[in-house]
Amino acid sequence: MKLETKRLLLRTVNQEDVDEVARMWKMEQGPVSREEALEAIHWMETARAKNEPGNLHHLCLAMIIKGTEEIIGWCGLDGRQKERVDIFYLIDSQHRSNGYATECAQALLEHGFSEMEIAQINGRCFKTNRASQRVLEKCGFEVSSEDEETLDYAMTQDQFIRRTSP
Repeated sequence: MKLETKRLLLRTVNQEDVDEVARMWKMEQGPVSREEALEAIHWMETARAKNEPGNLHHLCLAMIIKGTEEIIGWCGLDGRQKERVDIFYLIDSQHRSNGYATECAQALLEHGFSEMEIAQINGRCFKTNRASQRVLEKCGFEVSSEDEETLDYAMTQDQFIRRTSP
């Protein structure tokens, strides 16, 4: 599976990506072994096989700047909590603040609402993570609840359609 934005290629990973997955899988903690990378790839493939329109289990995509093969982060949709589907994006620190998260989030919303027929997509971030708040707000999410540490955001399929219709 592949999604494209103006500057990014968002695609599923395969066995040939094992070295990049080993380098980036646990981004903040450092590289993992090839064995752990292969296990991660297998997990992503198994989770993706469970996806079908109206029932998204988990979709994890590698974020790649077009024209390179370097994985700069991960993004996707997670429906493992049956009552909700969450959007996620993690970008290597050296590639942050370039608008990539907003680009990939918009592509994921389009895919989730149009192709996967998801009724609502949620986002969550720490109140201290102003960058993630801005990404969600730029994409049209609205705050749905909060606690002392986090903000929960939501967007329905109808809100997305109204926002993107001419």
